[in-house]
Amino acid sequence: MGGLLGQKLLANLVTISVFLFSSFKGNDADFSALHIKNSGSYLILQTHLENSFDNDFQEIFQSGKQVDVWFNLEVKQNKNMLHKQVFRHSVQYDPLSSIYRIYLQEQHQARSVKSYAEMKQLMENVEYSLPAKPEWTKIDIHLDSYLKKMHIESMNKEIDLMVLWKMKKPVCKSSLDLKAYEN
Repeated sequence: MGGLLGQKLLANLVTISVFLFSSFKGNDADFSALHIKNSGSYLILQTHLENSFDNDFQEIFQSGKQVDVWFNLEVKQNKNMLHKQVFRHSVQYDPLSSIYRIYLQEQHQARSVKSYAEMKQLMENVEYSLPAKPEWTKIDIHLDSYLKKMHIESMNKEIDLMVLWKMKKPVCKSSLDLKAYEN
């Protein structure tokens, strides 16, 4: 019981120190260009976050608390919503085993890794399988990402993690003529 209490105290101290005592830089989060592959009945959307977790994030990720990165996908045709999905990438660090536990919701994939670099890469990569409908012709794809607030028990406060992205959501947009994929 004392080990668990100590682990929670350490996690809170690390998180607080990032916001109170660090030389906060923030990140200019953005997406890479959206790549779209047509696999017949699905469109595979691929992109990754860039410059998102470089400054100030290692301490947050290693706090022992679950950190969620949220994604909002919208697909429209002539301003009519065809598909909307909110999904997340989650990571929780276990300081006792030095393992990051990651869940990529859109890929239905859970992984455990020891390397911070590998964890960061998994959290940044987005691959979404979009079921295409025959009636879709010209579509507009919009993907954005955001962070929610994190509760810090020792301060009894919620900290808005979007501060680490300078309060700006990264956005990725693309237009696609699906008739160009027909034989």
